[in-house]
Amino acid sequence: MINLKLFGLADASVRENFSEIEREFRESPILKGSWAFFEKAYKASGTFKLFHGLGFIPKDIIVTSSRGAGSAIFLHDNFTEDYIEIQVVAPITLRFLLGKVK
Repeated sequence: MINLKLFGLADASVRENFSEIEREFRESPILKGSWAFFEKAYKASGTFKLFHGLGFIPKDIIVTSSRGAGSAIFLHDNFTEDYIEIQVVAPITLRFLLGKVK
């Protein structure tokens, strides 16, 4: 969570703008969540484990890009505090945020 130091800002307009930004970070479920970014290329079909190191079982995935002829399924039931499982059919490169919305 971002914590802006507003007390040193002399300009009231600037202080209010930064207060609004801080409020947005506090209230937005996506922005106050815990996330890690991943980019992984899979060259063949199969089920793969990926170490994430979050220290908790991720509940949410936001896929930002999927390139290639393949498809991927995230096997949520097999997620642990250290690993996730992804089932891939055909070559694919995935970019995604992994974590949880708060």
